[in-house]
Formats: sequence, C-alpha cells, structure tokens
Amino acid sequence: MICIKADDAQIDAQIGYKELRGINPEAWSSELRLMKSGAWALSLIFRASASAATLRAVSRLILTPLTNSISRQLHSMWATRYGHDYRTPNAMIPGPKVMLVNETAGSGGDFLPWLFRKSGLRKLIGKRTWGGLVGILGFPVLMDGGRVSAPNLGIWTEDGFIVENEGVPPDIEVEQWPAEVAAGHDPQLEKAIQVVMEELKANPPKKLVRPPFPVRVK
Repeated sequence: MICIKADDAQIDAQIGYKELRGINPEAWSSELRLMKSGAWALSLIFRASASAATLRAVSRLILTPLTNSISRQLHSMWATRYGHDYRTPNAMIPGPKVMLVNETAGSGGDFLPWLFRKSGLRKLIGKRTWGGLVGILGFPVLMDGGRVSAPNLGIWTEDGFIVENEGVPPDIEVEQWPAEVAAGHDPQLEKAIQVVMEELKANPPKKLVRPPFPVRVK
C-alpha cells in the first residue's frame, strides 16, 4: 500500500496505489486503510488475481463492500474546537480511480473488474481478463477422499450470460512488453498514473473552506 505524491506543480494531491493479489478479507481491510491515508486518487492493481471461494460469499462479504467503499463521495465536513476539520465519510478517495487488469486475473479476478465498471468507477487499464465465471460448488467428498464435480454456477444479467470465455476488456489496452519490464518499467502502471494525473488536471481537488462560525446570540 503506497501513496505517491503527485509530482505536477498544478496538482496538490496524492495518488494511492494498492496491489490486490487475491479476493479475501485482507483485500477489503487494506483498501479501507488506504482510503484513510489522505489519497485523492486511486490506482488499484488487480493482476494475477483469482478466488477459490464461492462467488456468492465473496460478492456478499468482500467485493460488493469493497466497490461500495471505493465509490464513496464526500457528504459533509465537521469543524472541531481544536485541530483539523474532518470529513464524512472519513475513509474515502473522492478523485479519479483506475484499475489495472490482465489475462491472468480470473474468477474473482474477472468479477471485481466487471463490478468496478458496473459501479461507474472509471477506467480499466491493461489486458482482457481470463474469462472464468462458471464455477462449481456443493459437491460432497467421496468415501475414498476423492471428488467429482461439474460446473453448476454461472453469472448472467439482463443482457444474458456474461464474462465466461470472454473476460472483461479494458478501456485502455496496454501490453506488458518483456523488454520494458526487464528494464524496470511497468507500462500498465505508468499508463494508470498518466491517466489519473490527466484527470486530476482536468478536475483538480476542490479546496473546501470552512465558513465563518454562526452567531447564535445577538
């Protein structure tokens, strides 16, 4: 979990950077810590990620709360007698957000990018995800300890069955060329920072100014 100070003199903000390696409670809790860091924009890395848990449980306990928390917007500020004012909600990143995805992100690694886009959380950057949202669940263990399973779970919406064998395409496709990676570059992350910086320039963070205290007694 890293906060990168935006190096453009026109932008007084921080870009939060978080790499999620799986779908688990740590993914959500670490995201909440990042949202309390003071970052204004977010680059969420979701490459080489998957989930072996059932997506029903994962969606209810982790993915939906995670996307809901990322999409929070400022409701109000609170003036204190001493110290800095604070905001509601406290844990939030109100600025632009991007997510990095690639072809090795599958299962939960397909669903979170799909949910990210469905929730209106800006751009996906990288490569099309793996495309594996048909799953298995509910098969008992056999007497000898073996297992027999068959696909019995698939995602669909009003548009029909989705994602399986298709993946989630990025809004901006960026290849991780081996020569660039070997030279110490991360083309997808560099593109994400470029996109976030451009959006911050177009819509810079608004500085809120506390109004004068009201006069209650005359």
